[in-house]
Order: sequence, then C-alpha cells, then structure tokens
Amino acid sequence: MSKRTMRVATAFTGVAACTAIAAPIAHASSGHRRSGSIRESNCAGAGTHPTWLHVASQNYGIPCYGFRGSYSPTTEIGMRAECGGNNWGFLSGPGWVLDFGAGNTYRFVNHAHMDTVWIGGWGGSDSCS
Repeated sequence: MSKRTMRVATAFTGVAACTAIAAPIAHASSGHRRSGSIRESNCAGAGTHPTWLHVASQNYGIPCYGFRGSYSPTTEIGMRAECGGNNWGFLSGPGWVLDFGAGNTYRFVNHAHMDTVWIGGWGGSDSCS
C-alpha cells in the first residue's frame, strides 16, 4: 500500500470514528432522536418533575428532561433560561454549547434553536420551582 493510499484510508477511518462518536448528539433536522434512558415532559405545572432539567422556551412552555442520555427535540426550541435541578450535562444548538449543573434557580441564557439535550448524570436534591 502506498503512503498516499494509507493517508486516505487513515483520513476516512478518522472521519468515520468522529461521526460515530458525534452521531448521538448531532443536530436534529427531522424527528427527535433519543439515546440512553432520557425522558421528556412538560413541566409548566407547579411541582412537575422538580428535580429534572427545566428549559424555559420562547414558544413551547417549559419542557423538562430527566434521567441519563441525549435527546434531540422534533422542533428546535428557542431557549430563554435553564434550571439544572439535580442534573449535569449540556445543551446545544447551531454554533453554541452550554454546560449546566445542579441548581435550583433559572439562569437566563437567550439561545436560539436548542436542538440537543445531554444529561450525564444527577445527584443531590436540588429542584426547580
């Protein structure tokens, strides 16, 4: 095998590896994707899943997420604030990534088009009100 062929093969292998790693958190273009045990709910009502990650949105109320894994909503959400509850992970959209941790107050962020939620774990008793 020539050096050029080897470089091309190595490049393709690297791209394939990166694609496999990034696939669960890739931006959603159609339909939602879920990996792990993550769950989604509407937490607009008082006391609904208080320890879950709450995301105040511009046009979808307060979706919330619990358990470990990644989730890409069907529709990109205009995110205005987040409250981590007792969770840690990250939220992302085109051109931005925001880490979050456990907490019981809303952090105002104003990011357009949240399209990925990843929860790495949880602990403690912090809750969103």
